[in-house]
Amino acid sequence: MRRSLLPLLAAALLLPGAAAMAAPKDWSGVRIGLSRDACYGSCPVYTVEIAGDGTVTYEGGPFTVIQGRHQATVPRAALERLVAQIEAADFFALQPAYQAGVTDMPAYTITVSIDGRQHMVLDYLGREVGMPAAVTALEDEIDRVAGTGRWVAGTEETIPLLKTAGFDFRSEAAADLLADAARGERMAFLQGLLAEGAPLDGRGGGRGSSALLHAARGKAAIEAALIEAGLRRGTKVDLTQALGIAAQAGDAPHVRELLAHGGAVDGRLVAGLTPIMVASTAETVRLLAASGADVNARAENGATALRMASTEDVALALLDAKADPAIGTDPFGGKTPFHDQARDAGWTRVLAKLGKS
Repeated sequence: MRRSLLPLLAAALLLPGAAAMAAPKDWSGVRIGLSRDACYGSCPVYTVEIAGDGTVTYEGGPFTVIQGRHQATVPRAALERLVAQIEAADFFALQPAYQAGVTDMPAYTITVSIDGRQHMVLDYLGREVGMPAAVTALEDEIDRVAGTGRWVAGTEETIPLLKTAGFDFRSEAAADLLADAARGERMAFLQGLLAEGAPLDGRGGGRGSSALLHAARGKAAIEAALIEAGLRRGTKVDLTQALGIAAQAGDAPHVRELLAHGGAVDGRLVAGLTPIMVASTAETVRLLAASGADVNARAENGATALRMASTEDVALALLDAKADPAIGTDPFGGKTPFHDQARDAGWTRVLAKLGKS
């Protein structure tokens, strides 16, 4: 929900009035804080405070990569620019709260103390009730200056922090982080986790994230990195998980390569899925079927590859491979007949092949 207005703020800070603003008389009393609270979902919960001597104190809660209390430092120049932005936003003249009449959204709070002046601004979907855009920009700038991304979401700086904390990179928690990095397309963090051995076969549910397979869907660079990791590691488990990702991506060349290196054609992925169940193109279906994939295998919810077909061409390729339209549940575990699924999807060629209209 956050919008970056830093270019506008940067321009504002170049105005004569902004440049003339006096620096704090007593830097030892400067405190700039930001808290981001829970929502109905997986919003990261944390607080951060930057002191006048440059000390950053972070306290991470639920849905952050690194929880607990941690500290860092920032240079005086960065803090001076942040104070100038606070003054340019006329922070001390803002209302103490901007609260929209909705529920289940996260609340963000900025607290500032400079030379005896103290003020707090609560942002609860404030942009909907007239909150100046400069407040959102200030929230984002406090995050940027404090470097909260290393603790909250995961950056290239996070890996050494996790190492120092004794984190087990081969654990289910590591799988959670890998899936979360894939979903957020945080490539540097993802690459760092892969280099440390984060597993490709975790369900990735501990932080509210989807399984790695689903988190990577449609993200070509992420899929490529995961496939490469599977090939590089070369274990049956890693090759099989990479095979599922390649099948989902419709990446026929890598499907061939992974099969040749020993990826299990009927290996189980998350929720009992097999590579052919997530294959997104007719070509990958044919490759997997020709390699002996069981086209009538069932996932944990009872659905078969045919019942989960993403396109009509995929469904036709599965039917050509002798997929049985009479078995399995629908993709949601229900009892909708396959020909009704096909009719609802407008798959006229499939209906003709089934002798239905």
